[in-house]
Amino acid sequence: MDSDDKIEPDFYEKLYNAASKNDADIAISGYKKITKKNKIKTLFKVQKEKSVSGLTQKMNFSENGFYVWNKIYKRDLILENKLFFPENVNFEDISWTLNVLFLAKKIQTVSHTFYYYRYNAQSMTKASFSDEKKFADYKKAYKFRDDFIKKYNLKLTMSLRSRKRISIFGINLAEIKNYGNLWELDVLGLPLIKIRSTNFNYDN
Repeated sequence: MDSDDKIEPDFYEKLYNAASKNDADIAISGYKKITKKNKIKTLFKVQKEKSVSGLTQKMNFSENGFYVWNKIYKRDLILENKLFFPENVNFEDISWTLNVLFLAKKIQTVSHTFYYYRYNAQSMTKASFSDEKKFADYKKAYKFRDDFIKKYNLKLTMSLRSRKRISIFGINLAEIKNYGNLWELDVLGLPLIKIRSTNFNYDN
């Protein structure tokens, strides 16, 4: 947990009991955002408790965000597959979450409890424009996401076209690249503009 986030008093108890009862490798809850004005907004809600084992069904949970904190994990799943976070890498939760969801044999959803994460305008994601290493790590993480989706032929809505090229006679003049909520415009191979958006319509 981040130090300024919070959970409901029985959050881990409910997740643990659901995982144990259903012999699940992962138990997952909904989550809410605490805004900078201390308002609470529900971003993901578990409507119905269910066990999921199909590949596409499991991987669909990554579309709600590559979050580690609204889940609990069977210890053996982590240790046997050596699912450890690399050091000195930003946005490592993207590749980690994809891998752990992929390797889990069963995932159990849990209703009536939430994780509350606090919006932080100075978080690593928000600050990535001014730090070239963070932005490079961000691009690498989303390239891993795109390659992962292609490798396993996953039919996920998050696998929107991550780039669009503008070419004349086969020569690439410009390219728009997507890294999550960051968009980069390259012209003749030079990254000129970076745009952040949470509601960006790619086809426009």
